[in-house]
Amino acid sequence: MKYTYAPNNLDLLRLILASSVIFLHLKHLSGSLYLYDIFGSIDWLSSRAVPAFFVVSGFLIFMSFEKTNNLKRYVIARFLRLYPAFIVLITICVVFGFLNSFGKEQSVYWIGAAKYYLANITFMNFISPSLPFLFEDNSTSVVNGALWTLKIEVMFYMLVPFIFYILNRYNQILILSVLFLSSAIYLLALFIGENYFGFTVPKALFNQLPAYMHYFTFGIIMYLYYGFLNKYKFRLFIAASIIVFLGGGYFEPIMIGMIILILFVQPRNYLSFKKFGDISYGVYIFHFPIIQLFVANVGFDKYPVVISFAAVFLTYVLAFISWHLLEKRMLNFKKEV
Repeated sequence: MKYTYAPNNLDLLRLILASSVIFLHLKHLSGSLYLYDIFGSIDWLSSRAVPAFFVVSGFLIFMSFEKTNNLKRYVIARFLRLYPAFIVLITICVVFGFLNSFGKEQSVYWIGAAKYYLANITFMNFISPSLPFLFEDNSTSVVNGALWTLKIEVMFYMLVPFIFYILNRYNQILILSVLFLSSAIYLLALFIGENYFGFTVPKALFNQLPAYMHYFTFGIIMYLYYGFLNKYKFRLFIAASIIVFLGGGYFEPIMIGMIILILFVQPRNYLSFKKFGDISYGVYIFHFPIIQLFVANVGFDKYPVVISFAAVFLTYVLAFISWHLLEKRMLNFKKEV
């Protein structure tokens, strides 16, 4: 039995996940050993935030496409949800980089800024992750290291119509199994190449789409087979947790999916965000450059907790403004399509 929409806590979950990514980046960017120890204690959550996002994305995006069943409306809806705030973010970073470049070679800046802008608005931020002269004294000059996941997210969006088409014409369980196992095959190929053939495998390859396909696929499975999974949720969670603990990492999507189902999908609203707004996307895309700004201009050495609070608070404020002044208004255009 498929999932039938009911009030759930997925907005709360996405905000928790986005916030945990802030703590992960505060740990690594701040240079503070104190923060490294504090936020290191929640590494399990922070390091699994992105995979959990992909599980939720598979669950919600596939459901959205099936209910819409209109490719044009689906594409417009995905564009309006992702792109407006993203373009504003990239533009703000370029403008701030320009202000920071006063007194330096302007031709160098604008050539680099043009490359940065074009690469990032096409979700290829790996081509040009930094702006000339900006954050050059930080531990990393990367302007926004969180954006690599958006490329994968967009690729998943593009795959959904094809997956929907195939699932409606062929054996669902077989197709979903192949999609799920594609991650194992991809990662196994990288492992064999690196450990048995001596290839130098760039770490970036471990963060490409095939490596996360099993998370997104299990999100789709959660939607399509919600009744079955809900019936056996505790057994599946325990079994998957044991297998993961024993080294079966490919079963982690099942473990994470069952946690999401038990704590955030099945229970009715813990906390409604309808009035406050869905700020999780803004929190996710804004936090990294904000932390970089604090590292470059204030530092975390003397008052690490206070500065961390200021960075998180500013992130939430900008995300709130982004939702109410931009994202929410853009989504209203969906109704006119």
